[in-house]
Amino acid sequence: DADMKHEALCNFVRRHQLPLAAGSVQCKSAQGAAESQPMASQSWRSWELQDPLEERGKAYLLESQGRGRCLPDLGFCECFPPYRGRFCETTEPGKKDTARPYKAVLHYLVGDREKLLADFERTLPILWERFNSREDYPVVVFHDGMSKTSRKRILEASRNRIWFAYVADYKSVPAYLKGRMELGLGGYGIGYRGMCRFRSGPM
Repeated sequence: DADMKHEALCNFVRRHQLPLAAGSVQCKSAQGAAESQPMASQSWRSWELQDPLEERGKAYLLESQGRGRCLPDLGFCECFPPYRGRFCETTEPGKKDTARPYKAVLHYLVGDREKLLADFERTLPILWERFNSREDYPVVVFHDGMSKTSRKRILEASRNRIWFAYVADYKSVPAYLKGRMELGLGGYGIGYRGMCRFRSGPM
C-alpha cells in the first residue's frame, strides 16, 4: 500500500544518503525526527578538487532546481554558486548575498598553463584585498580541463569563494575563419580569440 511504498522509498534514500528536494517526500530518521539536508563533511576547497560523478537522476535534480549541471559526455557534474556537495545540497553563501537585490559572480577563463596560472595566483589575492573582502562575490573559474594540482594552487591563493566550470571547445576555430586566421585579426593567439568569442556569446 501507500505507506509501504513510502517507507521503501525512505529506506532507499537513507541507505544511499541521498538529499531530499524541497517540497518532496518527507522521511523520518531512525530516531523519528524529520531528516534534514546532510551537510558536507569536507571543506568547500576539498569539494572543488573533485569532479562529482554523474548518477542516475542527478542531472534532473540539479537542473530542475537550478543548483548545478551534469556533463554527460564527461561523466561528472558541477554545482552553481552558492551550492556545494555531492548533490549540490549545501550552500556557502556570501556575507552580502541576502542584502543584494540581484545575483552576480566574478568570472575568469583560465588555461592550465604555468604562465596563466602564475598570473592568476597573483591576481586573486589582489582581488580579495582591494574589493572582494568587502563584497564577497563568488568567483567562477571557467576552464577547458584543469588538473587537481592546478585547482589546488588557485584555491589556496586567496580567501575568495571559488567554483570551477568546464567549457568545451572554446578554442575551436569557426569554419568561415579557417585558412585566413592571420588576416586582419591582429596576430592574437587562438586562446585569446577563443576567450573573446566565449565572452561575447556562449557564456
